[in-house]
Amino acid sequence: MELFDSGVIALEPERYYLRDALTIALRSGITVYDSLYVAQATVKGPLLTCKV
Repeated sequence: MELFDSGVIALEPERYYLRDALTIALRSGITVYDSLYVAQATVKGPLLTCKV
């Protein structure tokens, strides 16, 4: 909760990115769920992931 309260983690409605995410999903053959992260990264900056 500390990360959320400090603004490090932000929640945004998926509708902001849904149109672009659908296009990405259809072109790339990935799920819309996954493409939402890609669509958001095109607006917000680099997409960082972590493999545990």
